[in-house]
Amino acid sequence: MLYLAEVQKQKGGLLSGGAKTELKLLACQRTDQNWSTVSEEVIAAEDASKLNDGALVLVELNPNRQVQRIQEAGRPLVNILQNFSRQLEKFKLKEDEIDQWKQSLTFQAQELNRREMDMEVRSEQLQQLEEELQHLEEQKQEVDTSRQEIEGLQTEIQRNRQELEGAWEHLRGEQRRLEERLADFQQGTVLDEEQSRVMSELLDRLSSAGTPTETVREHLDLAFELVEKQQAILTPHWQKLQEQKTAIAQQQEEVERLSQTFSDRQNALQEAQNSLVQQTGQLQINTANLNTKQEYARIIKEQFRNAEELYQQIHSLAATSNDVVLGQQADVEALEKKPLEELQKIVQELQYKVEIDASFVHDQEQELKYKQETIEELQTKINHASDHDHINLELELTDEKDLYQMLNSSLVGQRRNMLQHQKFLKQHQAVLLRRQGHTVVEEESNNKINLEPVLL
Repeated sequence: MLYLAEVQKQKGGLLSGGAKTELKLLACQRTDQNWSTVSEEVIAAEDASKLNDGALVLVELNPNRQVQRIQEAGRPLVNILQNFSRQLEKFKLKEDEIDQWKQSLTFQAQELNRREMDMEVRSEQLQQLEEELQHLEEQKQEVDTSRQEIEGLQTEIQRNRQELEGAWEHLRGEQRRLEERLADFQQGTVLDEEQSRVMSELLDRLSSAGTPTETVREHLDLAFELVEKQQAILTPHWQKLQEQKTAIAQQQEEVERLSQTFSDRQNALQEAQNSLVQQTGQLQINTANLNTKQEYARIIKEQFRNAEELYQQIHSLAATSNDVVLGQQADVEALEKKPLEELQKIVQELQYKVEIDASFVHDQEQELKYKQETIEELQTKINHASDHDHINLELELTDEKDLYQMLNSSLVGQRRNMLQHQKFLKQHQAVLLRRQGHTVVEEESNNKINLEPVLL
């Protein structure tokens, strides 16, 4: 099982006889993309004595908790963090985009619901006002009918009153004539036969007119009493008619105001619908722009991937070629000045590190070979699998290919580092052999090409 560990050394130093090197386990790899912390277990690892104190390494342990191999954790950790950062950035962009769409759709739905509710409320108010207006029209018709009846009664009462006044006027004239006749009679005026006859007729008429006058007076009093009652009945109706006229006028104004408000709301709704259409068009344009930018980003990523592959190829070419200068170069002058024993120890340490790197690269290559065989076996199973097992095998094949790709990417860097360490070791070995008196074939440095600026 693969662990992330920290190198811990005692104070005795790297070359002291009593020095003890241990590995402090920090995390354990559960799956390819899943790491979990572990209890801070410390295991002995003399193979890590050449590494610096506090260095992070990847160590593989067998079931007996013994170290099988050790690898510097720098490059793999960088790859893991880069993959994690890219995935996290993608998820964040997707979440932000989804949240923006949700907020926009929620706002539009709320606005449409609010406007629909306002329209329903206004429609109910208008319907209620129309019903009230219809009721008021019916009341107005009833009032007009009552008014016509009252006006007819008033006309009839006025006509009766005029007839009564004419009868009274005629009666008063007859009384005046009678009084004049009586006055002439009292003065001793002698009446002739014609005058006596007229006087007798007048006396008979006056004597017979007593009863009709009383009857007329009773009818007149009754008529006045009826007029007063009808007037008393008419007055509240008239007042109610005036109040209803005022209420109708106010409600008519309210209906006109609400009609104007309804018209304004309809205009506002139409403007909102037009705005929504414009925003929908703008959204489609923005979506097209977004798709264009996403395609552009995909092209940029493809170019970046090609550049990364070119970088890896140039680096591998530089690392495998003897005519190319790459990586750390030995300071020959400083090595010439070092004591021979110290130089021998440095060469031994470098040789030990190169052996560890070579062993790790060999194991990784073997594992890569096993992964390739597994992929080929899965591909064969997929070709002969049923529809039910085909999906599971496809998923398993995708996972294996991802693991193969990650392992292969990590192995490229490990091979490059191993070759650089080998070149660095050869430079030290050449200096050591020359100082020991052995003949060393010097490589011509004039024909070597420095690819560091190209890689930078």
